[in-house]
Amino acid sequence: MSTSLYALDDPAGTVVMINEVAPGAVVPQHVHDEHQIGLCLRGGFIMEVDGRDYPIPALETAYFAPGGTPHAARNESGATAVTVDIKRKPVPGEEGQLTRSPPGAVALPLTEMRAVKGGLGISFFVGPWFEIMLSSLQPGARMPLHSHRGIQIGIGVSGTYTMQVGEEIRPFGPEVVYHAPEYVPHSGWNDESRDATSLNVFIPPRWNLRPKRERA
Repeated sequence: MSTSLYALDDPAGTVVMINEVAPGAVVPQHVHDEHQIGLCLRGGFIMEVDGRDYPIPALETAYFAPGGTPHAARNESGATAVTVDIKRKPVPGEEGQLTRSPPGAVALPLTEMRAVKGGLGISFFVGPWFEIMLSSLQPGARMPLHSHRGIQIGIGVSGTYTMQVGEEIRPFGPEVVYHAPEYVPHSGWNDESRDATSLNVFIPPRWNLRPKRERA
């Protein structure tokens, strides 16, 4: 297994890992204090969390293993899987049941895609205190420059577009990672001739928050 590692240098010590997992590869059961969130970009694998197996097909199901939970993984397919794992230390006061994701859920299914103005299609994997947006930018589409509470992490899936974070502007494409810290302005636009898709992780959630009176 080969891994590209991106450390965000934030208070939670967040690390993004993009892994190429060969057919037959096994990650033995282990435990760590950090929470782990993950999914598959290409191929598929089996994630074992607390003794139970969860199939993780590409861009269909994500998983969440809370800190301190035994977990393992294996690739039983005949093809290399490209996976994303995000690890971060627990942050008291920032975690709770902020969404309507079922409490204790490990497997997080993808919601139905919906169109929003500006040529953007979005769907979500929703965890208790985070969400992962799968977004599709049509040619000519633009996300206006904006900022918000919480961090945003992006991982390119297919196609390319231009991403701006703060003063930095650069091409963004498959398996490239960006990090927009809290309240740092960011934007993206697709000047190419084909759709571009990406994963965008929001901590805390922006699109799937429960009403404040319902949150634990």
